[in-house]
Amino acid sequence: IIALGSNIENTDAVHPTETTIFQSYLTREEDPIWIGGSEAVTSFPFEEQLELTEPTWLIDNKQNGYYIPAGQRIGVHKLRQQSKHQRNGQDTRGNFATAWLDHGTAPQDERYEYTIVIGADSARMESFAKLMKDDEQAPYKVLQQDRHAHIVRDRQTGITAYALFEANEAIKHGVVAAVDTPSMVMVK
Repeated sequence: IIALGSNIENTDAVHPTETTIFQSYLTREEDPIWIGGSEAVTSFPFEEQLELTEPTWLIDNKQNGYYIPAGQRIGVHKLRQQSKHQRNGQDTRGNFATAWLDHGTAPQDERYEYTIVIGADSARMESFAKLMKDDEQAPYKVLQQDRHAHIVRDRQTGITAYALFEANEAIKHGVVAAVDTPSMVMVK
């Protein structure tokens, strides 16, 4: 699963703008999560923020892996969360592991990219990260990521996927030349 965001902006200079990568309930405080090639994080509470100068990966306590390219800021924590029950508004609490992308305050034209790998372990995420370093072997390639379109090519299947946000007559990737309305297209 490839998640892309673009054109993230607002004028709130007080509160950070964030994109949640995962938020997983912890059955036990020591339920593990992984951050890159490090040992499993079992401590509770735990909090870390990273400025990614190199790609990294995470694994939540449900064995979902998350590959995150360099040039992004992430936060990860394992904490007790307080919230309101969605049905009746009563106070609730629970222990959660959460990871998010930090776009900062008052972001202008920010973007994000991450990939979810289902059924992941450390070896699988290390292998995925290694493949992503080589353009000839990378599982996917982002061809366009802006306010007009998100276009991704999957190497294994040969599928090019298009999320076209508005009428567009200047598509520069693949066989789709134009659309007259917002469109989701997959071509093989």
